[in-house]
Amino acid sequence: MKNGVKCGMLKSMRRKYKKILNFILIGSLTAGCRGFHRDLGMVARASSVSDIEGQINQHTNQLQNINKQIVALESEQDILQEQIDDLNAEIVNMMASIGLKEDEIAAKEGEIAEKEAEIARARVTIAEKEAEMDQGEAVIAGKEAELAEGRQEYEDGVNAYEEARQEFEKQIADARRQIEDAEEELAELTEPDTYVLDRDTNIGYVCFENDSTIVEGIANIFPVFFFLVAALVCITTMNRMVEEQRTQIGVLKALGYGEGTIMSKYMVYSGLAALSGCTFGFFLGTWGFPQVIWFCYGLMYDTDPICYVFDGRLAVISLAVSLLCSIGTTWLSCRMELAQVAAALMRPKAPKAGKRVLLEYIPFVWRRLGFLHKVSLRNIFRYKKRLFMMIVGISGCTALLVTGFGVKDSIADIGDRQFGEIQTYDCGMTLKEDADGALRERLDGMEAIAGYTCVMEKNMDLEAQAGVKSVYLVTGTKEGMAPFLNLHTEKGEPIDYPGNGEAVISNKLAEDYDIRIGERITLRDSDRKELSVEVTGIYENYLYNYVHVSEDTWLEQTGQEPERRTVYLNLAQGAEEGSPVPADTPTIHELSAELMQLDQVANVSVSSDMMERIGSMLSALDIIVVVVILCAAGLAFIVLYNLTNINITERIREIATIKVLGFYRRETNAYVFRENVLLSALGMALGLGLGHLLHRFVMSEIRVDMIAFHIYVRPISYVYSGILTLLFAWLVNLAMGGKLESISMTESLKSVD
Repeated sequence: MKNGVKCGMLKSMRRKYKKILNFILIGSLTAGCRGFHRDLGMVARASSVSDIEGQINQHTNQLQNINKQIVALESEQDILQEQIDDLNAEIVNMMASIGLKEDEIAAKEGEIAEKEAEIARARVTIAEKEAEMDQGEAVIAGKEAELAEGRQEYEDGVNAYEEARQEFEKQIADARRQIEDAEEELAELTEPDTYVLDRDTNIGYVCFENDSTIVEGIANIFPVFFFLVAALVCITTMNRMVEEQRTQIGVLKALGYGEGTIMSKYMVYSGLAALSGCTFGFFLGTWGFPQVIWFCYGLMYDTDPICYVFDGRLAVISLAVSLLCSIGTTWLSCRMELAQVAAALMRPKAPKAGKRVLLEYIPFVWRRLGFLHKVSLRNIFRYKKRLFMMIVGISGCTALLVTGFGVKDSIADIGDRQFGEIQTYDCGMTLKEDADGALRERLDGMEAIAGYTCVMEKNMDLEAQAGVKSVYLVTGTKEGMAPFLNLHTEKGEPIDYPGNGEAVISNKLAEDYDIRIGERITLRDSDRKELSVEVTGIYENYLYNYVHVSEDTWLEQTGQEPERRTVYLNLAQGAEEGSPVPADTPTIHELSAELMQLDQVANVSVSSDMMERIGSMLSALDIIVVVVILCAAGLAFIVLYNLTNINITERIREIATIKVLGFYRRETNAYVFRENVLLSALGMALGLGLGHLLHRFVMSEIRVDMIAFHIYVRPISYVYSGILTLLFAWLVNLAMGGKLESISMTESLKSVD
C-alpha cells in the first residue's frame, strides 16, 4: 500500500515538471510575440524614422533578451529533462518494487477482509453481550434488593439470636443449678433394689397371653360341638337319600348288581361331598377365622402380620371324621336296605303305624286338644328318629348360642365389678418412700379428697402344697380399709377383715392352689422375710391375686413397721367425672395431675381409667364372640332347614291328601309346621339348660393367670338365644311354605299301596 502511494507521487511529480516546462516556454514565447506585435503597431503609427529606429532597437534588445531567455529556458529544460529521466528511472525501479508488493498487498487485503468479518462478528457478539449485560444488570439490581432484605433479616436474626442466647444462657444457668441440686439429691439417695423382669411379667405380653387363653378355651370346645351338629346333619341327610333311593336300589339288585357295586354308588357320592366340604372348610377355617381373631388383637395390640399355619395332622383328622360320618352312615343305611329282597325294595316303604302317646293317658289334657293338635302330637312321637334328630340339633345350636352370649357376659364386666364392688377407692397412689407427716398434712388440706388410707402392697411368694405363686400382699387395718375395700364371698356374704395371724385370699388363688378356709399358708419375700398365717376367708376378686393381712400380723412376725407406700383415696362428692360439681372443685384427673406434682408421689392410677382400659381390652373379644354366635345361628338355620325339608319330602302324599280334602294354604302350613314349632320349642328348652352346662364347662377351660371370670349368663342372654332359635324356625317355615304350595294334589293318586 505504501509502495502504491509512493509510485503515485512520482508520476504526479513528473507530470508537474512537464507542465511547468511547457508553461515557461510557451509563456515566454507568447509574451515576446505579443510585445513584438505591439511594437510593430507602434512603428506603423509612428510618424518619424527616428522613432521607428528607436523602437526597432528597443525591440531588438527585447528579442535578444527573449533569445537569452530561450537559451536559459532550454538549458533549464535540459536540466529538468535530466531530472525527469532520473525520475522515470526511479519510477521504473519503484514500479518493479511495487509489482513485488502487490501480491503481499492482495494477501493483506484478504486478511483485512477476514479481520473485518471477524470484527463484524465480534460486533454482533458485543451486541449480544451488551444485551446479556443489560439483563445481568437487571438481575443484579434485583439481587441487590434481595441482598438488602437479607441483610435486614440477618440483622433482625442477629438481634433475635442475641436475645435467645441471653435467654439460653439464663436457662443453662438455671439448668446447671437444677443439675447440681439433683446431683446433691442423688448423692443422698440409697442404693435401689434391682429387679430383672422376664416376658411373663411384662404387662403387654401377659395381657396378650390372657386374651389368647380365652380364645384357646373357646377353640377347644366350640369346634367339637360344631362338628357333632354337622355330623348329625350329614347322617340325617345321607340316611334320607338312601331311603328315597330304595326303589332304585331294588331295581339294581334285581338286575344282578352286587351289593358292593350298589353301595359304592352312594358311598362315592357321600365321600366326594365330604371331601369337597372338608377341603373348603379346612382352608376357610385356617384363613378366615384367624384373620378375624387377629383383627381383634390388632385393635388392642401392635401386632405383626399374621403367619398362617396349615396343620396337616388336623386336616387328616377332620377329613377322616368327615368321611367316617358320611361314608359310614351311607354304608350302614345301604346295608340295612340291601338286607331286604329286591321285590320288597321296589315297593314303597310302609308308613309307620300310629301309637298312643303319653298325653292320651291324661284325659284332662288330651280331651281339651283339637283334632289337628292331636294329629300333630301323634306325628311327633310317631317319627321318633326325626324327633330325636330335631331336638338334638336345635338344642345343640341353642346351647351354642347360650354359650356364646355367656362367654361375653362372663368377661364383659369384670372391670366394673372389680373397681365398683370390691376395690371401691377412686384413686390409688404409689409413693417413692414411706408416707410421712408432711404428705398426710398435704392430703388433709385438699378439699377434693374425702378420705384416704396408707397401706403396704408388696410382692411375695405364696408357698402352698400345690406350688409357689407370686401374689400381692396388702397390709392394713380394719377401720382404715373399710371405706376402700369390700370383702365378700361370691354369693355376696360379707367377710371380716383378718385379725392377728389371719389372712383373707382371693377366690382364684384358692381355686388354683386348692386352698381352703382353716389351712395355713406361708408367704416369703425377696429378703427372706416370712409370714405364716391362717386362711379365714376367701373373697370374690377378678384382677390379680391378693392376700390381705393386718398390720399387727406383719409387725409381730417380721418385727418391722410396714412400709406404707400405697395410698387409697376417695374423692368428695362432685369431684368424680360427670357428676354435678362447683366450678372451683377439681375433677378426678385434675386432682391426679396435682398429686403427681408432689415430690413423694411416683404414680397415680384412677380406678375409672382402669375400668375403661379393661373394658376396651375385653370389648375387642366381642367380635370373636359375635362370630361364634353367628356360626351357631347359621348352623341352627341349616339344621332346621335340612330336617324340615326331609319332613316334607317324606310326607308328600300325606300333604297332597289333606290338600285334596280341602285344607287351605294356611291350614296346610299349620298342619305341617306346627310340628316344627313344637319340636323347636322342645329343642330350645333343652338347649337352654344344655347351654348353661356347656358355658360353665367352656369357662372352666379358660385359664388366665391374673384374671378370674364371673361365670354367669344374664337372663336376657337366655331370652336372646331362645328368640333367635324361634326366629330361625320361623324363617325356615317361611322359606318352606313355597315348597308346600308347589306340592300337587295328584301326588295323592300315585300310591302303589
